[in-house]
Amino acid sequence: MDNDEARNARMYRKHVISNRRPRVQNGSSPNASKRRKTPKIPTPNDNSVQRLEGSSSNASKRRKTTKIPTPNDNSIQQLEGPAIKKRKRRTRAEIEASIRRGINTANMNIEYWDIGDADCICQYCRAYFWNEERKRQTHTTTTPEYTHCCLNGKVELPQLKRPPQLLLDLTYGKTPRSKHFIQNIRSYNSMFAFTSMGGKIDNSLNQGNGPPVFKLQGQNYHRIGSLLPIEGEQPKFAQLYIHDTTNEISNRIKSVRSSNKETKLQEAIVEDLKSMLDENNILAQLFRMAKEKLTEQGGRNVSIKLIRKRGPEVRTYNLPEVSEIAALIVGDFDEGLGNRDIIIETRSGKLKRINELHPSYLGLQYPLIFSYGEDGYRDDFYYKNRNQSVQRKRTKITMRDFFAFRFHDRVDEVNLLLKSRRLTQQLIVDAYTLIESGRLLFMRLNQKKFRSELYNHLNDAYVRGENDSSLQGKRVILPPIFIGGPRYMIQNYQDAMTICAWAGYPDLFITFTCNPKWPEITRYIEKFGLNTEDRPDIVCRVFKIKLDGLIKDLRENKVFGRVRLFTR
Repeated sequence: MDNDEARNARMYRKHVISNRRPRVQNGSSPNASKRRKTPKIPTPNDNSVQRLEGSSSNASKRRKTTKIPTPNDNSIQQLEGPAIKKRKRRTRAEIEASIRRGINTANMNIEYWDIGDADCICQYCRAYFWNEERKRQTHTTTTPEYTHCCLNGKVELPQLKRPPQLLLDLTYGKTPRSKHFIQNIRSYNSMFAFTSMGGKIDNSLNQGNGPPVFKLQGQNYHRIGSLLPIEGEQPKFAQLYIHDTTNEISNRIKSVRSSNKETKLQEAIVEDLKSMLDENNILAQLFRMAKEKLTEQGGRNVSIKLIRKRGPEVRTYNLPEVSEIAALIVGDFDEGLGNRDIIIETRSGKLKRINELHPSYLGLQYPLIFSYGEDGYRDDFYYKNRNQSVQRKRTKITMRDFFAFRFHDRVDEVNLLLKSRRLTQQLIVDAYTLIESGRLLFMRLNQKKFRSELYNHLNDAYVRGENDSSLQGKRVILPPIFIGGPRYMIQNYQDAMTICAWAGYPDLFITFTCNPKWPEITRYIEKFGLNTEDRPDIVCRVFKIKLDGLIKDLRENKVFGRVRLFTR
């Protein structure tokens, strides 16, 4: 098909040829009929195509000449007909010129953009930030605000207590003993954990020489068994605190195995960790008390009830007492006791799932991070009202707010949650699944707010003559607001295609990747003696800053020319 330039060139040649034909000029001279006047031939840059004749007094006798656009004329879009409703598309020459301007900068001596160190401190929670992470509205103020940590002081959680000295020495030490502990920290945590982790852990990505990866497939959940194992079975998890405590060290080492062979763990470290937890961890003390009660009661059943409700909310750190988190029940118990309370029986072949909203959910799974058995997320924490005049629709702190607060380094706070390397990776994945599980539960319970397709399907079934409603089932639809869902992906794709339909095909498709060796990342993690894969949160934060800087260069600084539209 002809493009616009070829069509306009043909019309231009036709116009020139028609104007070269001889034309008689009327005048007062007697020889006027014999003279021929050659009209002015317009050039491509001439804007006087319509003025081909003489004076304006004879305009009524002269043939009216229509303005013919030239290849460089700005009125080409008038020939496009219905396409005039769309925005004018740039020509290929304009596009290539813009790209050439950008390519020419490749040989220029461009200085690397170093965003500096994370030396800015939130005025509310004392978290460390980079200067580019401040709110856009506070870029010019002397007291910038940061929203990724505490939402400008609205989220206020108890400060973490300093871990026991043994954990600090094993985590930050440079001795071979410390290096061995850090390399096998997930195994040491697993042997002292009270609950098992559901889902399938995929270790196939760790066969090569790349950085360690923690990959979890399927639905994630934590489960806990009975106090004592069934006859003939090996004790696991919480049962190791009660069953055969004489050989507890060897039993714990046997309970932890790698994919092919028994993990080589040091008995001295296991003994030290056992003594540390017995002294400091209230959950470990609870199960030790249950062991003593079982010994006293003989053959009677003894159960543990993990209480969900706590005392009144406190903003200062205060470790709960054993009586606040659990109760020992001798004999039979009522199954309906407490909402979301956990009943651990003496001997049962069943595994009970721990509710994600239980305060001890994280403490039961990560005893080497929550070494005192402190509470994790609680659904009775409320936002701090700094502005009493503002009425919020949501008053309670969400699980995302909780983890966003905890995943930040702060002044004068030792946070092993971010320094436990591979165990930190596992906790980050666990936290993501917890947040996603809460969002899915909300969408399942609020289907009427998101869609009306269910009624259409019922009408279709009625038209087909299906009278049995049990065959239809209950359909749960994920709305487009669920990140990663099918409707989310389709909606983003359709938005991008709509832009292309309105403005034309994109000129550039840019892929921006992160370099883990960026100086900002290495300077930050080397302060704690960590590797890049140990702090994925820092890598993501620096990447976000660089990505925003790239988009600013493209849109505002116009390194490739004027940007009409973009999507990401």
